[in-house]
Amino acid sequence: VLNINNIRDIRSDKLAGKNSVPVRVGPMWARIYHWILLVSAVLLAVAYVLRHYETLWQFLFLLTVPLLIRNGVQVWKTTSPQLLNPLLKQLSITTLLFVLLFSLGQIL
Repeated sequence: VLNINNIRDIRSDKLAGKNSVPVRVGPMWARIYHWILLVSAVLLAVAYVLRHYETLWQFLFLLTVPLLIRNGVQVWKTTSPQLLNPLLKQLSITTLLFVLLFSLGQIL
């Protein structure tokens, strides 16, 4: 979520002297970094579940993968900073759902 916020604010952050990752690497690489963050979150969660596997319910969080892909595609395609605002909310809700399903899967 913070990365999308930083992508949106590249221009103003650069003027303010903030050195966020997107400011340092530029808009295209910041979007690639966004994909890296999304993919690594899922892969690390899968690795954890495989390491501590007890039941198939532990993979419940994978239901959020289509939402994460949708967010990644939209962030990749969006060039206007203002159009990134709804994607912040979308990813926040998706992240909450990911965490809730991951937790529920561990409990079940």
